[in-house]
Amino acid sequence: MKSSKSLVAVAGLVAAATLLSKFGGLVRQLFIAAAFGVSGAVDAYNYAYALPGFVFILLGGLNGPFHSSVVSVLARRLKTGSREDAARLLNTIATLVSIGLLAVSLVLYALAPGVISLVAAEATPEVRALAVEMFRVMTPLIFLSGLIGIGFGVLNAVDHYLLPSLSPLCSSVSVAFAVWFFADAYGPVVIAWGFLAGAVLQWLLQVPLQLRARLGGLRPQIDLAQPGVREVTSLMAPAVTSSSVSNINTYTDLFFASQLAIGTASALNYSTLLVQAPLGTLSSAVLVPLMPVFARFAEPAQFGQLRHSLRQGMVATAIVVLPISAVLVSLAEPIVQVVFERGEFDRAGTQLVASVFGAMSLGMVFYLCRDLLIRVFFALGDGKTPLKVAVAGVAMNFALDFTLIRPFGAAGIALATVGNNALAFGLLAWLLRNRLGGLEWRTLLGPICGLVGGAVLTGGLAGWSYGLANVAMPSWLALLVALGTAVLVQAIWLRWLGLPEVELVTGKVLGRFRRSRSA
Repeated sequence: MKSSKSLVAVAGLVAAATLLSKFGGLVRQLFIAAAFGVSGAVDAYNYAYALPGFVFILLGGLNGPFHSSVVSVLARRLKTGSREDAARLLNTIATLVSIGLLAVSLVLYALAPGVISLVAAEATPEVRALAVEMFRVMTPLIFLSGLIGIGFGVLNAVDHYLLPSLSPLCSSVSVAFAVWFFADAYGPVVIAWGFLAGAVLQWLLQVPLQLRARLGGLRPQIDLAQPGVREVTSLMAPAVTSSSVSNINTYTDLFFASQLAIGTASALNYSTLLVQAPLGTLSSAVLVPLMPVFARFAEPAQFGQLRHSLRQGMVATAIVVLPISAVLVSLAEPIVQVVFERGEFDRAGTQLVASVFGAMSLGMVFYLCRDLLIRVFFALGDGKTPLKVAVAGVAMNFALDFTLIRPFGAAGIALATVGNNALAFGLLAWLLRNRLGGLEWRTLLGPICGLVGGAVLTGGLAGWSYGLANVAMPSWLALLVALGTAVLVQAIWLRWLGLPEVELVTGKVLGRFRRSRSA
């Protein structure tokens, strides 16, 4: 068993590598934005990438169903069985998955025009034609996703962590390379070829490590008699289904985006990237440490402690997320301008993306609080309730998209996502209240009102300070001044509120820092 220090070291390594990969994703988008701006070409890429990209991230990503299933099964088999038996199991799983996903890839290649017509029904013929071409280039991502996801599971099971965490950099680097050197000659289709090249590179980098570990690699094999085959597939299927349901909302958003002006799908993509950057970090910092706490209090006799821990988690989430959300709404346009506005990404593109980005930022707290409640259900051993809410969310998202794009345009699609997350949070909270015999809502009201007031004040002063500073200095420097003002104002406000959860949040952060220093 690993020592606590080695676990901290692994966690630090994975966190640093993941952060580097996220930075690589931002750099990739900067190259795309500079070369093609907010345009029909980027719209076509977003329509084309929606399905193969989702499958690639779901099945080929860390913590995806293939990765998680292989880790859980392989770790046990390596302790109780031979490495040769484990290799046969892995070869069988990889062969079966490859056959299935290759068939799916070929079918989707043939059906590409129909698939794009569904997701981009109202796009121009030129945009749809380009999207079909890109889609066909990227359909092999579906086939490669299975091999990569299984490979990640193998590497983690034998204590290889760096490559899986850094692996997404392959796609980011290859796309940036393709855009920089080949966009002028071959046009926007090079984005799709860049993603495909990155996926191939991710897989090829795994193979030598798998061969060295004597746990599969390039040998097709089918041995259905092994009991581990059924065990792995039984773990994969529910996770794939649940994640697939939630992704339907992406297609709904793109369907309605195709009915608006050219560039709307591009704006959704750029905005999602900017919002997910802090959300991904906050999710790890706030939600991950709470999961074992919820699990410890999952028995009926301890529901009182579970309710108290959930209340603390809600307040801690609000402490972190509300001021960030307010600042992003207030500074949406200068943030987009500083990050993206260069090359083909012009002022009109900045204004469109900023309107969507600001609307998306409004709902960050609902996104994280919804995920917080989902983790409580998982701790209680209930995965069906979140799945049912996700299914209901598909209908809610469609209705909200239909209603809100008329008065708000592109921003209405983002507001629909916010509304859907808020409704999902409310429904989960109501169901959990019945499950736990109540929630500590009354004790939440005062702290939340105080935090909302502080967030509004912080966002307002951040926007005011940016306006003053931008008169005398460049936008990027004025943005830093505004962010510094926001940090100072929020620190003073939180100190004045004196909430015990503030110490809880800062204590976890400082504690992790001290442990990483001593490891």
